[in-house]
Amino acid sequence: MLTLYQNKMSQPLQFQQGLFGCFDNMGVCVLAFFLPCYTRAKVSEAVGENFGLCCFTYTCLEGGISLAAATATRGKLRQLRGIDGSISNDLLYSLCCGPCTACQEYAEFKYMTEGSAIIRQ
Repeated sequence: MLTLYQNKMSQPLQFQQGLFGCFDNMGVCVLAFFLPCYTRAKVSEAVGENFGLCCFTYTCLEGGISLAAATATRGKLRQLRGIDGSISNDLLYSLCCGPCTACQEYAEFKYMTEGSAIIRQ
């Protein structure tokens, strides 16, 4: 699990990729479209959740449980990175733009794990 980021800048951080920047990285776009359970589970794992359980949740438990898990994971990712936002926005984005949020979160996860992200010590 990655550690929390302390945002010491005056302006809140934003996701590295915009919500509708799905096509900025075609590899992530294709992965999120064809294997959304994998992309969601990898992000969940990065914020301290169990990969297998998350993959099962996103694959087999459609509806409210899956939506709640996606919203919670997005919130944890935002907290981890010091990204501005709210749980109501996380819920709205996950509900209305699920594939786009999966791409955005996975791109953020990749950015974090490739050593380019600033992470709290």
